[in-house]
Amino acid sequence: GHPVLKDSQVSVSNAFLIQARSPIITLPVAVQTGFAVVNVTVQRAEEKAFCTSDGTMPTVLSDRCDRHFTVMQNHARVKAIAVGNDLIPSNTSISDMIIVRSYAPVFNPDGGTFEDMAEVTLNYPGPG
Repeated sequence: GHPVLKDSQVSVSNAFLIQARSPIITLPVAVQTGFAVVNVTVQRAEEKAFCTSDGTMPTVLSDRCDRHFTVMQNHARVKAIAVGNDLIPSNTSISDMIIVRSYAPVFNPDGGTFEDMAEVTLNYPGPG
């Protein structure tokens, strides 16, 4: 010990809990047709992002979305969290509303001259 001062008692702090930083969600600039690709960026290299677009809150069981996340439905909002080893999950980031336009239908045949009648098929060119 110190020649003039007495040794003090040892004090122990409570554990320090560190929270992951909320991910950054970047939406496409224009209205998209069929689907929209949303960019999701974590703020620390060791963090991973998890996303939803169905209105539910994201968990570590949600879709992984560290780089991008594809949204098929119109008027959706992407919700994302970041998690990392020994970190408390981040607060939830919530995007603005995403506008996804439907594909235009395709007529077959697309016009022409017919006698009496014509059978026309209307096809949806989108995925699925």
